Amino acid sequence: MSEFYRWIKYNRSKPFLETMPVLKRKLLGCQNYLGLPDNSRSLSRIYNVVLHILYKWLNR
Repeated sequence: MSEFYRWIKYNRSKPFLETMPVLKRKLLGCQNYLGLPDNSRSLSRIYNVVLHILYKWLNR
């Protein structure tokens, strides 16, 4: 989580259309690495936390 936090904080001033595809790839990579059939709760928690962090830093 801290890697996502630092990455979003660092890239918040870059254009939105430039950072979102990279963030999407990062989330998909995380999903592919951790994605097991019974691990969906953890994956959804990661997704929700990343959305919360993104919302926090983009609204400053």
